[in-house]
Amino acid sequence: MAPDPRHRAEWLCKDGGGHDAKDRPAIIAWVSRQGAVIIHATKDFTVNTVQKAADLAVHASSRLYTDSASSYRAVKGYVHAFVNHTQKEYARGDVHENRAECLFSLLKPYLRVFRGLSKYNLPGYVGFCYSR
Repeated sequence: MAPDPRHRAEWLCKDGGGHDAKDRPAIIAWVSRQGAVIIHATKDFTVNTVQKAADLAVHASSRLYTDSASSYRAVKGYVHAFVNHTQKEYARGDVHENRAECLFSLLKPYLRVFRGLSKYNLPGYVGFCYSR
């Protein structure tokens, strides 16, 4: 249950990460080095959710380059390397997620224009932003 409006911001930011129950659905993006984009608005960012999203969007035995989030590190069936942002590591040779970071740097201002939107409509807005 959500707290009163004065304390809502504290409640939303507690425990980090996106979660539907806290009105912060997660958005998972898969960006190919060739330019293809697959983006999902999901209810949470658990290992099972990320695994299902990867299985739908990424070819088996493909290479995944992500950040060091534990939900990504547990994904199975892919060659996986990650960069650790907490240790100020943003790229290591071919291992980087700069295209996904760029995608989110464009998505956030697009969504901000609407000054809040329903979490139920979020997949439609995200899909519209990246439909071609």
